[in-house]
Amino acid sequence: MPAETAEKNTPTQTAATDRLPRQQAPGRRRLQGAMNAEAVTEATRDDILQAATAEFARSGYEAASIAAIAAQTRSSKRMLYYHFGGKQQLYVAVLEAAYARVRRIDPPDGLAGVAPMDALRQYAQDAFDNFMQHQDFVRLVLFENLAGAQVARQSKAIAAISADNLRSLETIVQAGRQAGVMRRDFRVLDLFLTVVGMSFHAVSNRSSVQAALGVDMLGDTEAGLRRQLVVDLVCRYAAAAPKAR
Repeated sequence: MPAETAEKNTPTQTAATDRLPRQQAPGRRRLQGAMNAEAVTEATRDDILQAATAEFARSGYEAASIAAIAAQTRSSKRMLYYHFGGKQQLYVAVLEAAYARVRRIDPPDGLAGVAPMDALRQYAQDAFDNFMQHQDFVRLVLFENLAGAQVARQSKAIAAISADNLRSLETIVQAGRQAGVMRRDFRVLDLFLTVVGMSFHAVSNRSSVQAALGVDMLGDTEAGLRRQLVVDLVCRYAAAAPKAR
């Protein structure tokens, strides 16, 4: 009977199939070494975030392509949606991660043993270096500003990171004022925006300055000069006037 023939052939067919190499499903990573499922998931998310950061920084939110992001990862579009829900959610994750990378990390002991002016100098240097090392952050923020900062306005994570960066500078200035080495007649916010603005400008306006003035602000020599300029400006601005003798 045909039914009996099919039933008898089934084990043989299954055994033959089992001997074939198993194909990896699209969008799935293989477990490597001692990696568990949680580690694979985290690696997949990081892979997607890295590709998405490059795409959003290059094209902005509207022009960015989910297909282009997926093509640059080891994941499929299906897995991208699985991990992040959609393009907008992925963009939020990218922007928040970019802000997290430029978060100010203070030493556990704060300003212990560090002179306030030295701490301010280090703060300015670190900020400039952060922008140089994370130029995608600058481009993402440029696009976000052109869109009215709609995502940044709604992100509690971005607000918290920015507040922490400002608070770190407030701690330095407070110590400087108590020590009598910094003026009391300026807003810390203005000092903060000066550090951020000058550091940001070196990246955001690199091409236009190079076209108009022939100066590459991110060249080895020029970048060093910009870095020192940021430090000198904020320190001289904040410094208290020498006491008359």
